[in-house]
Amino acid sequence: MILLHEHSIFSVRVSSLLLWRLWSSFWLVEGTAWPYSVFRILWTIQYFDFGSINLRLILREYDLPPLPYPWMEFFSTLPPFLWVVLSVGYLLCVPCVAVGWHTRFFQGVLAFLSPLLFVRSASLYQNHYAFFLFIAFYLSLVSTERYYSFDARRMRRRLSLKEFRRWQEEPVSLLPLRLILLQAAFLYFFAGLTKLDSLWLARWSSSPEAIVLSEGHPLGFFWQWLIASNLAFPFLIALACFMLLLSFGIFLGSRYPLILLFAAVMHMGFDLSFSIMEFTWMFLSILFLALFPSLPGGKGDRLFRSFVPFRSLAIPTQGHASRIPHRR
Repeated sequence: MILLHEHSIFSVRVSSLLLWRLWSSFWLVEGTAWPYSVFRILWTIQYFDFGSINLRLILREYDLPPLPYPWMEFFSTLPPFLWVVLSVGYLLCVPCVAVGWHTRFFQGVLAFLSPLLFVRSASLYQNHYAFFLFIAFYLSLVSTERYYSFDARRMRRRLSLKEFRRWQEEPVSLLPLRLILLQAAFLYFFAGLTKLDSLWLARWSSSPEAIVLSEGHPLGFFWQWLIASNLAFPFLIALACFMLLLSFGIFLGSRYPLILLFAAVMHMGFDLSFSIMEFTWMFLSILFLALFPSLPGGKGDRLFRSFVPFRSLAIPTQGHASRIPHRR
């Protein structure tokens, strides 16, 4: 009995250690900051889209009271003019993030203001805007200013080339990247799961998107042909299965980029079929981020080093004499 008890304790310890190593090898890893810097520029479009739509809605609903929810009592005490000021300030912060000027500060400001402006108008209560809020928060946690930014150029003036290269290529946590991919995976999974229900097609057929698609849309004939041939539901089943597989495959995109290519084609097809605002650009940006693995020296790191002209832009120079030494 004593030997059996000791063997059980040993098995539990080994299992716990293996689980911890699997967990830490996926979440608690580091990599190059270059993908984050590119993603920061791509995501600027989402910042501007959210801020401009929010300002337009606030001006349209200027005289309307806030929604009568108990948790919104605080917002009812704020004057409407203050919301206009916050929206304008939000839009002024977006170019600062785009060019990388005091990047961490302005990313934090945008991450703080986004949920406040989101709850102000019921017109913003849509899935892709709620999705946007989390990404804005994750970006505020990571160094996105090390490449293609005025912050990097300022650091280049302060440091020698060797010190600057050490600062620029210092590994950063990839936990925000994993969280962004996990959020996208959740969306793929539940979107695919919903489409497996036969009632979803009936409900969607009466939606504004379906009406636009069937009335004079360039791809309307394809949808009508699917309905006439009784192939609409099998087509949705195939699409749902692909989304379910993509919810896991997005984590393998750095090893098998073809998965991300098929996902990009799917989103472009959605964008051609009906208006989904900036949702397509959101996911094309996230699919780019999924190209990069966790460990430096992997495929994503080699992909980064293959962009020779872009890499030279990423390292600001002083005059004409500064050159990037070739790394053997």
